[in-house]
Amino acid sequence: MLVAAAAAVLAALLLSPFVLEDISGSKGVDWNRFSQVGAAYGFTSAMISALASVGVAA
Repeated sequence: MLVAAAAAVLAALLLSPFVLEDISGSKGVDWNRFSQVGAAYGFTSAMISALASVGVAA
Protein backbone atom coordinates (compact mmCIF):
# COMPACT_ATOMS: atom_id res chain seq x y z
CA MET A 1 0.00 0.00 0.00
CA LEU A 2 2.86 2.37 0.80
CA VAL A 3 4.48 1.65 -2.56
CA ALA A 4 1.22 2.37 -4.36
CA ALA A 5 0.84 5.68 -2.52
CA ALA A 6 4.42 6.67 -3.35
CA ALA A 7 3.86 5.76 -7.01
CA ALA A 8 0.68 7.86 -7.10
CA VAL A 9 2.46 10.88 -5.62
CA LEU A 10 5.34 10.50 -8.08
CA ALA A 11 2.93 10.24 -11.01
CA ALA A 12 1.06 13.34 -9.85
CA LEU A 13 4.31 15.29 -9.59
CA LEU A 14 5.49 14.24 -13.02
CA LEU A 15 2.17 14.99 -14.71
CA SER A 16 1.33 18.25 -12.91
CA PRO A 17 2.95 20.64 -15.44
CA PHE A 18 0.97 19.10 -18.29
CA VAL A 19 -2.28 19.07 -16.34
CA LEU A 20 -1.81 22.69 -15.24
CA GLU A 21 -1.09 23.77 -18.80
CA ASP A 22 -4.20 21.99 -20.03
CA ILE A 23 -6.40 23.46 -17.30
CA SER A 24 -5.09 27.01 -17.74
CA GLY A 25 -5.69 27.01 -21.46
CA SER A 26 -2.52 29.02 -22.01
CA LYS A 27 -0.41 27.10 -24.46
CA GLY A 28 3.24 28.01 -24.88
CA VAL A 29 3.84 29.16 -21.31
CA ASP A 30 7.48 29.91 -20.56
CA TRP A 31 8.06 27.30 -17.84
CA ASN A 32 11.73 28.29 -17.60
CA ARG A 33 10.75 31.79 -16.46
CA PHE A 34 8.36 30.37 -13.85
CA SER A 35 11.17 28.13 -12.65
CA GLN A 36 13.49 31.09 -12.20
CA VAL A 37 10.85 33.01 -10.25
CA GLY A 38 10.30 29.99 -8.01
CA ALA A 39 14.02 29.64 -7.42
CA ALA A 40 14.23 33.29 -6.38
CA TYR A 41 11.43 32.80 -3.84
CA GLY A 42 13.15 29.62 -2.61
CA PHE A 43 16.37 31.53 -1.93
CA THR A 44 14.48 34.28 -0.11
CA SER A 45 12.60 31.71 1.96
CA ALA A 46 15.86 29.97 2.91
CA MET A 47 17.40 33.24 4.04
CA ILE A 48 14.37 34.15 6.17
CA SER A 49 14.37 30.67 7.71
CA ALA A 50 18.07 30.96 8.52
CA LEU A 51 17.51 34.33 10.21
CA ALA A 52 14.59 32.91 12.19
CA SER A 53 16.74 29.98 13.32
CA VAL A 54 19.46 32.37 14.48
CA GLY A 55 16.83 34.36 16.36
CA VAL A 56 15.49 31.25 18.09
CA ALA A 57 19.00 30.09 18.99
CA ALA A 58 19.82 33.50 20.45
